[in-house]
Amino acid sequence: MQVVHSLWSQPMTSCPKQERIKKQVVNLWCYALSVAYARKHNLPIRLYTDEQGKRLIGHLPYDSILPLNMPTNTPTSFWAAGKFKAYEQMQPCDVHIDGDVFLTDRRCVEAIEQNLRQPFHVFTQNEETPANCSKQFYNKIISLLNLFNISYDGIDFPCFRKAYNTGIISFGNDAFRKEYCYRYWQTIRQVTANKTLADVLHIINTAPDVVLEQQMLYETANTGVHNPNLTLLGTGTKIYKNASKMGYIHLLANAKEEEIQYIVKRVEEVNPDIYRTTQQVFEQIKA
Repeated sequence: MQVVHSLWSQPMTSCPKQERIKKQVVNLWCYALSVAYARKHNLPIRLYTDEQGKRLIGHLPYDSILPLNMPTNTPTSFWAAGKFKAYEQMQPCDVHIDGDVFLTDRRCVEAIEQNLRQPFHVFTQNEETPANCSKQFYNKIISLLNLFNISYDGIDFPCFRKAYNTGIISFGNDAFRKEYCYRYWQTIRQVTANKTLADVLHIINTAPDVVLEQQMLYETANTGVHNPNLTLLGTGTKIYKNASKMGYIHLLANAKEEEIQYIVKRVEEVNPDIYRTTQQVFEQIKA
């Protein structure tokens, strides 16, 4: 099982100084803990990043660090764009996990490996439904995209039904992976070509990638052509119980900032060597 991280630094660094420092600190410690757990389970782990990202987390014990060559002028509101550049380079059955995903228990690793042994087109964290997420957030973005006639392969974005949370994602089918990535970049090109929409997205500080990465993944995967699709945690409200049972943690939104002291403490407990080198980088950021 090959684990993959990616970090596109521009959304983190292109903001006012105090906000930039806060984001760097949070990302620094989250990635450190994510790597510490991967190493605890003897998992190989690869990083795709740019030069600034390498300066921030390149000290972590990755097996390899490969360049993340982002298209120029990619809007930073599309925070998943860096992940898609990693997706394009991943090999079949590589497992991409977000930097705020922690595989805390061996049972979680075994569950992932068991899924990877089955035939599949895409393997993700869980289904998002109106029962376990805010459909209003999805529909707000969908309404804006539809207002400006943004589509994927000529298809309008439907109102929210379901999506796939991509805290963890693996592709078992190369043709599907390419189709999914193509649709993402095709949609971004439409948005960036419309200056008014691009400005609106920047002003309202929204996250269109919950639709372009997660809902579009569900819509693409469930056309009747691309089954079967697998999830680690399942669907509905049982995902939280399943995550707790197997030792899978994905910190969302402000939870990373709220839990930063716990994260730092866990890095020190899980891997003291990673803690020491990460503390040195932390001191440089604060200076």
